[in-house]
Amino acid sequence: MSLPDLFNYEGFEVQVLLIEEEEVRVADGKGSWRRKGESIRDRRLIRVLDQTIFSNGHAFLRFLPDGMVGPFSNAGLAKEKRIPIHTARQITFCLKKMGVIREAGREGRSLFFEIVRENRP
Repeated sequence: MSLPDLFNYEGFEVQVLLIEEEEVRVADGKGSWRRKGESIRDRRLIRVLDQTIFSNGHAFLRFLPDGMVGPFSNAGLAKEKRIPIHTARQITFCLKKMGVIREAGREGRSLFFEIVRENRP
């Protein structure tokens, strides 16, 4: 969970690649029960399908649904994205550490967040 802090440093960026790979398996009986005893012997890169560069925290806003413009809660995010509430909390935690969103209030025990607009000179 320390990665969000790194996006607050000037010049830090992460390049994420979407790849196609080939997995070589061996039926040696020593592998995971999920693979029915097969072990993974090797992985081979077939090709790079896409790449995305995240140069600041605002680049991660693409993971929020388009409808999340006003104050939103973790429950609202979970419902909109169809993800568990725990995952929504992790998303808002990371975005908040990056300075991309901030708390906009509370209603009972629910926190509400709003997007912090990017200040570029």
